[in-house]
Amino acid sequence: MIMDKEDQILFEQWLRNFFADPNTSFLDFQTFRLDAFEYPTHYLLEALFESKPIKTITVSIDKNNLTIFAAGIPDGLLKRSFTFPFSLEDRTISTELSTDALLVKISKGTIKKGTPSTRILDVP
Repeated sequence: MIMDKEDQILFEQWLRNFFADPNTSFLDFQTFRLDAFEYPTHYLLEALFESKPIKTITVSIDKNNLTIFAAGIPDGLLKRSFTFPFSLEDRTISTELSTDALLVKISKGTIKKGTPSTRILDVP
């Protein structure tokens, strides 16, 4: 796996801006809370649905944009979009769903060549 130092620097700046933005807290309250983490081999987004009953979840990737759609009751369709400071096209991205959280794991570096620029991820 190729780790791009520039991507790491860009992600760290993106994270600082993300958590400093007052709109983040507003959207956490209005839709669902989101946390972001960096690990040695991957980035992790954690969407927390806590007290919101969710029926279906879809994750969409389009170039450097990631959108989480969560259909719930009684809130209807909840949506959060994130524009990353780097392309998500050639990265391995996986999802894992627990009782009240969705984990989206994004590999560091480009390791999966030829991935379509727009795709829908399966949420187990």
